[in-house]
Amino acid sequence: EVDLANLLEDEEFTEKERLVLFRLIRKEDAAEVFSNIEPWLQEDLIRGFTMSELRELIDDMYLDDTVDLLEEMPANAVDKILQVADAETRAGINMLLKYPQDSAGSMMTIEYIDLRKDMTVFEALKKIKRIGINQETIYTCYVIERHKLIGIVTAKDLLIEDDNKLIEDIME
Repeated sequence: EVDLANLLEDEEFTEKERLVLFRLIRKEDAAEVFSNIEPWLQEDLIRGFTMSELRELIDDMYLDDTVDLLEEMPANAVDKILQVADAETRAGINMLLKYPQDSAGSMMTIEYIDLRKDMTVFEALKKIKRIGINQETIYTCYVIERHKLIGIVTAKDLLIEDDNKLIEDIME
């Protein structure tokens, strides 16, 4: 993705050629490539995207990357992005934008795997398989109780433990 981002930034390409090149990137990779390109090029591409292309891109981007993008864009680009974002995405954006820039809150992701201490390893792996594709991070899972962090467990720990073992017995 970084190599593709660097290629798109090559000065030999016109704005129109960059847009065509970006459209040739596999859908599965497009959001990650977009997150790695410079703000000036992101703005150029946003100007050239159709509303449906922009909606697809925003839907595929991690929320914290979307917030970073919004912080770099001029008002007209921000308006276009917010128009295509669904209500849930806009609510998440607004939540992250409330944190001061460069604070821990502004850098965090809200797309993670949370587990309960009374889950078995089997149940935890099942949950990761079900929702992990939409989360930014799945390697470190957070054990939560009453909306408070009580521990962590890694995907490696889950893979090597017995399926019937409880999360509370292996969490740190």
